[in-house]
Amino acid sequence: MDIIGELILNLLPGSDTVTVRLFAPEERVRGELWVCRFEISEPLDISGDVNGSTSLQSIALALQCLSAALYGSSEYRAGQLGIYG
Repeated sequence: MDIIGELILNLLPGSDTVTVRLFAPEERVRGELWVCRFEISEPLDISGDVNGSTSLQSIALALQCLSAALYGSSEYRAGQLGIYG
């Protein structure tokens, strides 16, 4: 799997980080099904394979799932997760 996007977020307090990765979509069923994987490292430790009818749709849906996982985390709601502190 090839990484097409990566972001390192700060986890406060302290110097811990959370790495977020989006992988290139892969065609699973020719002309019908694409799968795009995302991963969020510990302590969130969330990953998923998101299906779409096209490669672009699978990327768009994976980004939505990734965003929901980050914004829905207790770390984000507590103001502990962000870029540049």
